Amino acid sequence: MYTLFLALALALGSTSAVEPKAEPVLVTEQEEFVPGMVIVQFQDASRAQETIQTLEQNKEIIFDKMLFDDDTLRIGLFTVPQGQEQAYVDKIAQMDNVAIVELNGIGSFN
Repeated sequence: MYTLFLALALALGSTSAVEPKAEPVLVTEQEEFVPGMVIVQFQDASRAQETIQTLEQNKEIIFDKMLFDDDTLRIGLFTVPQGQEQAYVDKIAQMDNVAIVELNGIGSFN
């Protein structure tokens, strides 16, 4: 907030700025997600089933259901080991037919 105020003051041409009483604290929210679940959007919808089979060759990745399924866009929900979600996101992202892979955020697809 102080940084925003300082930037505004400088933009308006003010040469004096109010000194803060304490250092500003950066507050970051931890992203909430469904443990053990990742969402995958396939690059080529027509090859989604082939990609699902390739993913499931790794016995720790289990296809749960198709969240969105039409001729041009397919998005799947997968179960991965809890506590290792980000590692699996990184691993799945390297696959040929994967456009987007992310944690299943609270309030997104379930």
